[in-house]
Amino acid sequence: MKKYFFNILFSLFFLLAGFFIANNPAWAYQEINTDTAWKLADSPIIINDQVIIRAGAKLVIEPGVVIKFGIESGDYSKQIVNQGTLEAIGTKDRPIIFTSISDDVADGDTNGDGDATSPKPGDWYQISLGSGSQTTLENVKIRYGGYGYANVLDSFHASLSAKNIMVTDNSGGISNNEGQMAINNSSIYNNFIFYSPTNFFSAGVQNGGRPSHIQTVVANNNWWGGEAGPCPWQQLVPTGTPAWGVDFKAVCGNRPIIDSNVAYEPWLTEEPKDKLNPVIIIPGIMGSWPVAGRWEVDPILHTYDNLWEALKLAGYREGETLFALPYQWRYSNSYTALLLKDKIQQIKNICHCDKVDLIGHSMGGLIARAYIEDVGYANDVDKVIFLATPHRGATKDYLMWEGGETGVDLNSKILKRLFALEAELNGYGYVTKYIKELPVASVQELLPTYDYLRDKDSGNLRSYPNNYPRNYFLELLNNQVMLDKLHSVKIYNFVGDAGISSTVDTLRVVPKDNAFGEWTDGYPENFSALGGDHGLEYGPGDGTVPERSNSNFASSSDIVIYTDHGRIVTDAQKPVIKILTGHEPTQEVRNNFIINLLMVRIFSPADFVITAPDGKKLGKDFINNASINEIPGAFYSGFDAGPEFAVIPNPIDGQYGVDLQGTGQGNYRLSISSLGGDDQAVDQDFNGHIGLGQRQKFKINYMADSSMPLGQLSPQDTLPPVVTINSPTCSSTYWRRDKLVIDYSATDDFMGVSATVLEIEGQTISTSTVDLAGYAVGGYLLKITATDGVGNISEQSVIFQIITNLPMAISDLQTILQQKKIPTISALLMIGDLKVLQARLKIIDGLIVLAQKARNDLINNLKINSVIKDKLLAEADQKIAQLQEQRNKAIAEQLGLVDQELSSLQQRGLINNFDYVIIKANNNYLKNNL
Repeated sequence: MKKYFFNILFSLFFLLAGFFIANNPAWAYQEINTDTAWKLADSPIIINDQVIIRAGAKLVIEPGVVIKFGIESGDYSKQIVNQGTLEAIGTKDRPIIFTSISDDVADGDTNGDGDATSPKPGDWYQISLGSGSQTTLENVKIRYGGYGYANVLDSFHASLSAKNIMVTDNSGGISNNEGQMAINNSSIYNNFIFYSPTNFFSAGVQNGGRPSHIQTVVANNNWWGGEAGPCPWQQLVPTGTPAWGVDFKAVCGNRPIIDSNVAYEPWLTEEPKDKLNPVIIIPGIMGSWPVAGRWEVDPILHTYDNLWEALKLAGYREGETLFALPYQWRYSNSYTALLLKDKIQQIKNICHCDKVDLIGHSMGGLIARAYIEDVGYANDVDKVIFLATPHRGATKDYLMWEGGETGVDLNSKILKRLFALEAELNGYGYVTKYIKELPVASVQELLPTYDYLRDKDSGNLRSYPNNYPRNYFLELLNNQVMLDKLHSVKIYNFVGDAGISSTVDTLRVVPKDNAFGEWTDGYPENFSALGGDHGLEYGPGDGTVPERSNSNFASSSDIVIYTDHGRIVTDAQKPVIKILTGHEPTQEVRNNFIINLLMVRIFSPADFVITAPDGKKLGKDFINNASINEIPGAFYSGFDAGPEFAVIPNPIDGQYGVDLQGTGQGNYRLSISSLGGDDQAVDQDFNGHIGLGQRQKFKINYMADSSMPLGQLSPQDTLPPVVTINSPTCSSTYWRRDKLVIDYSATDDFMGVSATVLEIEGQTISTSTVDLAGYAVGGYLLKITATDGVGNISEQSVIFQIITNLPMAISDLQTILQQKKIPTISALLMIGDLKVLQARLKIIDGLIVLAQKARNDLINNLKINSVIKDKLLAEADQKIAQLQEQRNKAIAEQLGLVDQELSSLQQRGLINNFDYVIIKANNNYLKNNL
């Protein structure tokens, strides 16, 4: 028996299995019986059962379509069986992809499981080309197939024409049996294992697809994963050599095994030239933000969206050849360069390539340089494109580093407000202290290394680095030894030109004493003044980076784009793509230019949600405790950690609502800003107090074209203040000569109490301590009214009593006598009457006490018989009643005399009303209470 007997049996098994699957009705399948097209609009197309193209039918797959196969579970059903005609003709820009449903790189996370699963060789079965079928493949990628080590592309008595295809990362390769097969200008490598009628079972050998025998396969001008071409079977296993003794992995690496019936010469010694290098976009400062725990590229200003979409139209595919490096831009660029190194290595593992291209915008270009010029550079960058990169720094960065100030562009306005928020929340007090002590290293690393400070007194420019804040990062990066390292890459330096006087180039400075350590190297003359040039001298540049900072860099030719610092990313897309691909696109992507912004910040303790005029929401969903973003293009920082803010690009006109929810007890500040072009920046702030879980609402009007685009921030407060009276209470009594101390509180936990009014019987009092000598005896209504900041009113009231006695009534008359308010004789008569009453009551009350004591003794005397005792008790009660009657008579007589004299004074007009009321009220009270 021949040595290939087991090989043949194993291969026949897969051949028959494929035939059985295609013809056994017990296996589920979908039939194509008429001419059918799979369109890009329906991509991705999911295959969970067999798809059978019946004889006489044709399936045409449009460029860019992604076909995803479900994961195999043992029934060999995830496959396409061609018994008719299959045309899958893609383009370089839009290749057709056959892949696993777990492949999130191709058309996104189709199975919706996030990072829970990742694709692997053998996820799906194969593309089976049946007898008499015709198949044409151009610009097609086939990956992650070959379930059960089957050939991912299996031809039996069929015709296959393929060019510019990629067959990689499969468990099996390509097989041909008695058919016509031609594969040219393609890449076939890194496939796990391959079987064909002349191969053998060698499980675990990591080799590539092996076009096989019977009819000669034309497979020249292909890339086989290495300069040495494929691994010929006859050289690996000479006649008479046991196949199981060969270490195929050690010999072939990721190159495929191939047999003598394949015409593979000549082969390519490198991958086809039209294959795109993966490209990485590196954003500038503030060009990255965390969204739902993941860093994303500029979700606020969307600076890179247009270039990203243009690259996709040019043939780049997200996760395959198109990548971005979002990063924490506050850190040093040297640290971010290490992240770039790791990113490049990850991409090389994905693309099985040696080099990538870099597009660095602004500070992103410095990160690219920091990597290439570092000792750890892996010689894996082919082209680097600098877009408005401040190779020698940017003058206006001095304003931020020295004084916490920024420019007038949108990015600068956001940066200033964000740093103010972060500085306050982190307890730094002011921005400069925050930047220097945190530190925000990136701000320091953007400082210029040229002469840019002009002393106002002398008019002379200082020579860097004397009396300048130093930028050691750029000093090192621009050292000639370091610059020479850039010769290993192709450099393309794009320079923005926004006008001859568009960019802060020089600062005219004066000394300034500052307790906070700001402006230590000089203060721009009259920087805070309403008028003048603020000490800023302008020159050519892109509005941010002066021309002298980035032109003629490293002897490279400048590519000038007449635009500003931010828009250069969009405006340079055509020449950038031509540099990368060799072809200049005919169309541009020019969407979503941001003119105005609405920014909302909260200085804790509170979260917020914004409701736009059209009802869409942005912020925290208080019910579900989750972030919500229904406004296209808007950004919300989240509420779990760090400063909480939101940005709405190009906001629509109308009334916006802001709803707060307290995350603790304390004071907060809500700030809403309208930011636009030129110098437009309007802030509306509200300071308030909030409790845990408390809700407070605001509204604000926005009108983009108005001279004042932002209206007043108005709280929607419908709850009145809370008023509590602790003293007096309704049971309180006070002597007429007492001091009444009113103890109360009036609080409002939203707007605060703006006014509090205290009234006694409708008369406003100005103090909470009241001298009751000014009030007559009787009951009084105390009312306290509180009003909050929006006019909500609340009130509480209580009735208290003022009382008197004989000594106090006598004292009142004596005071009146001393003040000579009434005739002396009248005063003396009334005083005398009260004193007589006082003496009579003293005698009568004494007798009543003795009588009551005698009665009590009588009750307690056990020696007297009951009949006599009852008689004596009746006599005692009669005596007490007589004394009480005498007492009442004395009160009536004496107080009656006072009343007579008082009436006489009133009738003669010899007493004022106040004194009359006091004496009369005293008399009446004594009549009823003595």
